Amino acid sequence: MTRKYNSTITETFPDQTFHGSTNWRGIVDKVIFAYVVFVFITFTSAFKMFELVTPASAIVYLGGVILICFKVPVLFSRPLILATVMLFPIYAFTSSFWGVDPTVTIRHSIQLMFTSLLAASIGYALRPHQLMMAMSVAFGALVAVSVANLWLQVVPAFQEKFYLHGSEYFTGIFHHKNTLGAVLCMASLCFSYLILKSTSRWPFVILLLSVLPVLLFSRSTTSLVLYVYILTMPFVYLLCRQQSFRWVIGISLICAGISIVMLLEIFELSLIDIGLEMAGKGRDINGRTSLWAIALARFSENPWLGVGYQSFWTAEQFSTDVNWVHGFLEDSVNHFHNAWLEALVGLGILGTAAMAVVPVTLICVLLPGLFGAHGSPINMVGIYFSVLVLIRSNLEISLYYQHQSESVALTALLVSFLLYSKSIKSTARKVENNATNF
Repeated sequence: MTRKYNSTITETFPDQTFHGSTNWRGIVDKVIFAYVVFVFITFTSAFKMFELVTPASAIVYLGGVILICFKVPVLFSRPLILATVMLFPIYAFTSSFWGVDPTVTIRHSIQLMFTSLLAASIGYALRPHQLMMAMSVAFGALVAVSVANLWLQVVPAFQEKFYLHGSEYFTGIFHHKNTLGAVLCMASLCFSYLILKSTSRWPFVILLLSVLPVLLFSRSTTSLVLYVYILTMPFVYLLCRQQSFRWVIGISLICAGISIVMLLEIFELSLIDIGLEMAGKGRDINGRTSLWAIALARFSENPWLGVGYQSFWTAEQFSTDVNWVHGFLEDSVNHFHNAWLEALVGLGILGTAAMAVVPVTLICVLLPGLFGAHGSPINMVGIYFSVLVLIRSNLEISLYYQHQSESVALTALLVSFLLYSKSIKSTARKVENNATNF
């Protein structure tokens, strides 16, 4: 019995050493973990408030080059994984051949390639649970600092100029409330994962619920709706583990949904109008539909290939539309507040399909292992994270751009799960066998 226990410990944690020599592998793993945390913090633009964007980006790029050089060559032995990860950035680079502004397309698509390779390297360097822990530390820290910023009023000059817009809404340590909302949602997903994974759940339940008042104060309605969606994750996971209860409750929810739709139809009420009114937005979603009209007009002119990756915002022939967008947004944000329309304009239908490959593949890979007695919380959180990004991309930019923490997380989760899924299953079997032997 003792021999089997020690064997399990050795196989589960092969990097551990019980001798007096220095465990360099363990030190390297801790450095990589800290670097990954730093990457997620940097890609949320958290350092803009403290004017540290340039040094933070330099650290990310330097560390990224080193990590890529050591990890990516191994991925060439898994060409299908590498092809899945690199399909969209390579297509974006290819669009320079038919795009209207090749110089901009080449520059930004190379950055996109680097980000994708970095995400793949992170997925190879960290197992799924380690990756979730790194994300929990990063996003949890960002939430904590934002809350401290709310109460302590860090850097008053910056607060007055950029980060606390009167009494309208709170932005934490970010330029915009929607960025804070995205961080709060990703932190909530991490807290939900820790609730399912940990034996002591109440501290993480408290953390998950404490996100709500910050979201209400930020007035990021999109993120608030997604937060309600995230709250269902622990319950859905438990239902997936109980086959009979899942069917009963699933059918009940479907019946309730059909009943609501029928009542709305009978009383001639619009579900869209009710939802927008509750969110405090007009039917034009705070003017977004005007931006989307421009995007759809440009997409109809080049439906299959688009005008080139990010070329719309720099080409002179689109200057009239771009100037109108800048005037409407009243800032320097270059996007349509919709990742799908952004991709349709720049890369057409083919490029938009390529952009959806990673999140859709992640859902397809994780979904079969969600049900049954051996279903893991990592399957549930990966699916929820993918759906969250796919939904949020309809109102914000969660995909498409080269420096997006959501895209990095999705790619890293996909690579990590594909590389380590066999070891996860074998470890679960060993633990089960040991329990049976005892």
